[in-house]
Amino acid sequence: IQDFRYGEPLFNYYAPLPYYLGAAIHFLGFNFITIAKIIFILITLLSGLGMYLLAREYWGNWGGILSTLLYLYAPYRALNLYIRGALSESFAFVWFPLIFWAYHKFFQTTQKQYLILGSVFLALLIFTHNIMALIFLPFVCAFLVFEIYSTQKLSSLINVFNSIVLGLSLSATFWLPAFLEKQFVQTEK
Repeated sequence: IQDFRYGEPLFNYYAPLPYYLGAAIHFLGFNFITIAKIIFILITLLSGLGMYLLAREYWGNWGGILSTLLYLYAPYRALNLYIRGALSESFAFVWFPLIFWAYHKFFQTTQKQYLILGSVFLALLIFTHNIMALIFLPFVCAFLVFEIYSTQKLSSLINVFNSIVLGLSLSATFWLPAFLEKQFVQTEK
């Protein structure tokens, strides 16, 4: 039986950002194999940059370089990139350090632009891989509690809460319909 999965609501439940990026690259004239390679290279470069920005805040330039190397060569990332070819899950690793970096910079500088960046990065994570976002969100909350405790900026709690709500709101075009329409999908065979 040949099944082309016509009518399947794939992007109602599976985060679409990596595929939108692939479609944009496809419009430039690249074939699909080259597109996959370009996206995996972008994932590697952007996740390395994100980890460097984050780790440099805590341990300086050399600590940032070492952390970046450890992040890029972690066995799970290699498994996702080279064995599984898990595009969306690999892409999620771009946003993890950038979310932490943006919120850390907010607590260092109290500039609201970092809250907005944190919101945007959180929304991009949700658009990239919803399961990884669900797993990662408690770690973001724990990190924010740690930052509030260590900087003694309890007054920032409302700003941080609003930033997370903004990130969820920016990505609501994806997760809200998926949540509301799950009753219409048969998950059992």
